[in-house]
Amino acid sequence: MATAVGEKTPCSICQKAVGVFTCRGCGKDFCYRHVAEHRQELNKQMDELTTNHD
Repeated sequence: MATAVGEKTPCSICQKAVGVFTCRGCGKDFCYRHVAEHRQELNKQMDELTTNHD
């Protein structure tokens, strides 16, 4: 879906269209607050992978 010029993409969690970041891994958009939470979740998943691999 295309967005109009100047139209902001909403956060995939709270739907606010302020300070949106796009995750290159999953392709979802996040506001500043939720990008931090998403990053923490990714770090947790990576820790679990490395723990299970050992």
